[in-house]
Amino acid sequence: MATAIAPVVEYETWMDEVQLVLTTMNMEVEAWQESWKFDFLEAYESGLSPTDAAQEAHDFWWQQVLDESWT
Repeated sequence: MATAIAPVVEYETWMDEVQLVLTTMNMEVEAWQESWKFDFLEAYESGLSPTDAAQEAHDFWWQQVLDESWT
């Protein structure tokens, strides 16, 4: 039995989906990336879904905020 292979999604399309998910969280990529760079390319290359990458970026950015508030 053949195994189905997931279609390859171009990075730009994947990133558009990530941005859409982040927008629903009231987080704009450009604004947050100015302060703290999340490595979206690494997330894409590791096979994360756009939703999972958005959640990781969200968590990463808020951890940066918390870290700075404690210093």
